[in-house]
Amino acid sequence: MQYSGLFPFSQAQLTITQNDFASTGTIITMTDDTLPATLTLDQAGPNQTWDFSALNNHYTYQYHFINPASAPFASTFPTANLVIDVTGSGYFYYLNNTASALTAVGQSGDFLDNGNAIAIRLNPADKILEFPATYQSTFSNTMNFDETIYYNMVVSGYQIDSVRMKSTQQKNSVIDAWGTVTTPEGAFQCIRQKTSNAMTDLTDNTQAQLQNNDNTLQIFPSPAGDIISLFGITDAENSVVIIFNALGQEIMHREYNRDIGISVNTLKKGVYTLDVLKGNKRLGSNKFIKL
Repeated sequence: MQYSGLFPFSQAQLTITQNDFASTGTIITMTDDTLPATLTLDQAGPNQTWDFSALNNHYTYQYHFINPASAPFASTFPTANLVIDVTGSGYFYYLNNTASALTAVGQSGDFLDNGNAIAIRLNPADKILEFPATYQSTFSNTMNFDETIYYNMVVSGYQIDSVRMKSTQQKNSVIDAWGTVTTPEGAFQCIRQKTSNAMTDLTDNTQAQLQNNDNTLQIFPSPAGDIISLFGITDAENSVVIIFNALGQEIMHREYNRDIGISVNTLKKGVYTLDVLKGNKRLGSNKFIKL
């Protein structure tokens, strides 16, 4: 389950349209609190208030919104009309912003950490938001990618010439609340988007994760710097965290403590999968990007 606060530029209304989203030339500075205090997120309905004023700035990065012609792999994503460049990371996110919806059509970067940037096409695309977005708006969407990538490296004594990465995600979205959110920057009117995702992933022709019918695990921040925090996990006593790389290899195994962030500063840049396990039961699974 994931919650997103959506802020219209005009505080006189609570409807998000295509024109409220960032355009080419926009720079958004993101600040992350890697060890946030307890936040109350579960109120739904009209005229809510959310107080996030105690959040701290532990990590800062920027999203540059650029013309697709200025990004690598532009010809791979002919429907993209906007690209997010995560400054200094080498990762790019290709978007299609129209009057009816904002969708992600793909991404590029050195996901296998072998020095070669690759493009991943989403087909069908990942719908982020349907316009106009207002209180009690809903949509469902299925996203898929299936890419075979040249690798040519030795892993654990075995020569691997290519890696197949495949993922299917079923998303359900609802705008379940509107109201006022207070941050260290001030108070703003917003609507809140709640999404639930069921994912099936396949890496290197081996089932690396089981299907989640209701995946509530959220990893924050992603893209990540040195520390990540986990949200949405219940009954987590005596559970463990396991992190896998893009090849499905286990690279971290540690006890889970919900009060302490997880250090990922030793991980190389790339895409990782994180599982939370308790005995033979998986409490949650999700992906994150390490910058």
